[in-house]
Amino acid sequence: MNNLLIQLTDNDKRLIICLLLIFILVFVLAGFVGLLVQKIMRFQGKKADDMLFNVVKTGVITKPSKLRSYGYRKNVQLFFKQAWIPICIMLFGTITYFICSASYGYLINLHDYGPSIDGEIVTSGGEGWTTLFFVWDLKNPMHGIFFGMNIISGFPLLSKPHFEVVAIPSYIFFFTMVIGGIWYFVAVQAYIARGYRIWKLSKTVFNKSLENVTGNDLPLTKGGASMGEIMKTRVPTQEQSNIENNNNN
Repeated sequence: MNNLLIQLTDNDKRLIICLLLIFILVFVLAGFVGLLVQKIMRFQGKKADDMLFNVVKTGVITKPSKLRSYGYRKNVQLFFKQAWIPICIMLFGTITYFICSASYGYLINLHDYGPSIDGEIVTSGGEGWTTLFFVWDLKNPMHGIFFGMNIISGFPLLSKPHFEVVAIPSYIFFFTMVIGGIWYFVAVQAYIARGYRIWKLSKTVFNKSLENVTGNDLPLTKGGASMGEIMKTRVPTQEQSNIENNNNN
């Protein structure tokens, strides 16, 4: 192991560390997203309980099919109530983009990060939302030797973040799409979670099962004794009568 580490160059060591950090970051992000999705599903499932509680408790609905029909209808209404805001946000960004493009006399290039000059990094110009971020040349990757293999070691940097007034319509379009898209995605996920919960409740709420019922759970007689107590007193009496019949024979 020590000999292997000695043979590695500084670039190899940096590449290994970079790959490990990327793997850890992806793993942590995936776990965080999974927990977030699980919490949203659980929270929205409880909303389905709130929608159906009164109609089930009061006996307005007594059949699984009616419960599903009512629940799905209320779920669709709540979905439209939650989804119209992100849809309007995305429509606002789209309309703004086309109005500004009409005023410029051409369609704005959303991915324009600035004039590209060979060997130089762009730090000004451009009319796209990409001017706010680092831009790498993914079509022309750099290669390096790692453990005797020729692998991709990086990508040339084309542009650094810089703000451009002319790119404001692109900024508006980009951020409205991101915010509205995430918001709409959460609304869709909530709709699916509530739909699954409604289907699950329709299978269990009206089930009749004697699996956990005991004699003491049965209704009381007019004398105040439970059916379980009566059954207990009847059993030995029947046994005694059988014994007496056998003795007489």
